[in-house]
Amino acid sequence: MTPRKNIGKQLQLERKAQRLSQSEAAAKIKSNRQTISAIERGVYLGSIATFERYLMLFGYSLAITKTKMPTFEELDDLFPLED
Repeated sequence: MTPRKNIGKQLQLERKAQRLSQSEAAAKIKSNRQTISAIERGVYLGSIATFERYLMLFGYSLAITKTKMPTFEELDDLFPLED
């Protein structure tokens, strides 16, 4: 599972634990249900600000961590082409 999908799954679990619908969560961050769905499925390609607002809704913050450089073959798995 890609890092984005792992983050999305964790956020989905947090949202459900708080008994919020996607629409209710979207309203809290001034977004829409489709954006929340994309974030939770790990396919969101929108603004970092919106992503960060959704993280903050559940007490998370955006940070970077240095990891090993992926090979070119691994990049395809990390960032699959989306239709």
